Amino acid sequence: MRAAKAGDWLHVVATRPVKAGGTVLTLDGEELDQPSRHSIQLDERTHIEVTGDLPLEELMRSHPWRFTNHSCDPNTRLVGRDLVALSPVRAGDEITYNYNTSEWELAEPFECRCGSPDCERMIRGFKFLGAAERERIKPLLAPHLIRRLHLT
Repeated sequence: MRAAKAGDWLHVVATRPVKAGGTVLTLDGEELDQPSRHSIQLDERTHIEVTGDLPLEELMRSHPWRFTNHSCDPNTRLVGRDLVALSPVRAGDEITYNYNTSEWELAEPFECRCGSPDCERMIRGFKFLGAAERERIKPLLAPHLIRRLHLT
């Protein structure tokens, strides 16, 4: 997998096919106890982020996961530190995942433009989803959010 430029934005592109259930990317970086703009939440208290002042080209090469874009209809889900293919991924496909399936509350919410019929429009984190959307994405949830479902 590699990070790539598409006009003014960056994304991750598959460089090889991946079967459904196969690992697409593994997240590496520093564990933090608070979310940041680019972190991914791994459990109740742990977020992973790439820290340091790496040049963009080095960041794209060594940590492509950092450029994985959100989609309300993703082709991967987070399992531990792995992004796992939900369906077969072809070489050249953009790699996406639904941030609401791992993030309780985003450090920087944003307006989604994924174009999915199920688009949530404003991505703020699982905490802010209604019951219907929580149920729709339940099969994709990280374990720490499944535990939260039982507490709310």
